[in-house]
Amino acid sequence: MRSGREVFDEGQAASRLRVPVAAWRWAIGPGLVPAADVGPGRWSRAVVEAADPEAVRAALRGPVGAGGPRTG
Repeated sequence: MRSGREVFDEGQAASRLRVPVAAWRWAIGPGLVPAADVGPGRWSRAVVEAADPEAVRAALRGPVGAGGPRTG
């Protein structure tokens, strides 16, 4: 499942992992995805391929759920 692409922007990286772009963005904050390593907003293929799609998805679920309405 290797593409010929060597550099990915956030949309391409998210698409490659089959996760929402918002999840990719959230995953950068806590370091689940390293900061862009090729230039501003650009990641190398090695970084994208090393990312764990489930961890990236989970990064989005946590903060969104925490902002929900309070009960009790």
